[in-house]
Amino acid sequence: MTKYQLCFVAGTKVHAADGLKSIDDIRVGDVVVSRSEHDPTCDNSLRRVTELFVTHPQHLLTDRYRIGDTVEELTGTATHPSFVREQAGFVPAEELKVG
Repeated sequence: MTKYQLCFVAGTKVHAADGLKSIDDIRVGDVVVSRSEHDPTCDNSLRRVTELFVTHPQHLLTDRYRIGDTVEELTGTATHPSFVREQAGFVPAEELKVG
């Protein structure tokens, strides 16, 4: 992962071993749901947090997506990698397309 410019905003919910947590409450040693950046075809799994990054990006974007009848929003940096199932890989958030 390219360090220091890939992030989510404070308050973003993260699936952790002990339930949903705000990303700003995550600490080194916590266990969170993650996907390998080196093998995008692998399943999500629980992984231990080994390092934290705090950035102050100048530009953020908000992606909206639907799960069933619920519309969710995710705000982060334009370069944050987002997993796209149809492509079986990660793309920068700024390259996500409607549909």
